[in-house]
Amino acid sequence: MAKGSALTSIQISLLLLVAIFVCSEANHRDRDYCCGGKETKITVYLQLFSGGPNATTVAVAGAPGRPRTPTEFGTIYVNDSPFTESISINSPTVGRSQGLYVASSRDGLYSFDPFSFIFTDGQYNGSTLEFQGLGYSIQNTSVTEFS
Repeated sequence: MAKGSALTSIQISLLLLVAIFVCSEANHRDRDYCCGGKETKITVYLQLFSGGPNATTVAVAGAPGRPRTPTEFGTIYVNDSPFTESISINSPTVGRSQGLYVASSRDGLYSFDPFSFIFTDGQYNGSTLEFQGLGYSIQNTSVTEFS
């Protein structure tokens, strides 16, 4: 009985391997065939303000005894910021970005940024996008691109 079980396990493993290979090959030939998706390009402008009475991002935690700055290792910010159709703060708001910014590199150059884009107006109203990845410190650049 143990011999039959081993043979069945090998057969199932080979079948799964072939199925993965077939889907992988189909994916390389025609991405839409296997995945059923289409490419969408969206450009929005995040209006992030870290100071003043209308701040959209605030430091909520950091290393004890250390300053809470965007480049100080361990500092955690929370944000709730609008994003707009164009770079102007006066352009129509199409949604909000909500999430975190964590100063995750000891040299202060990079951050770990998990956040959501919630569309509240326009063509994508009601949709969300989830982001997670490495970003540049907001102190080191005025423009950051995510893709």
